[in-house]
Amino acid sequence: MRYFLVLLVGLCICPSSAAPKMCHYSSYQWNTFVKKAVNYRQISHPYTQLKSYEVDKLTGCSVCREDQQWIQVGIT
Repeated sequence: MRYFLVLLVGLCICPSSAAPKMCHYSSYQWNTFVKKAVNYRQISHPYTQLKSYEVDKLTGCSVCREDQQWIQVGIT
């Protein structure tokens, strides 16, 4: 359980720099009948046009690749 919480907190860290001009991310739907991802899409639009469901209200992090940071989770 402890490692799950560390991972969750680590994924919510966003850079504090100014917002980029464009937002890019990918999306898909999970098909429960064929048990795989379908309808892959690449989404790209101006950062100023982010919808409320694309931004976390608590942290301000968005789904945009530009907001993501790599983290390394290890067992110590």
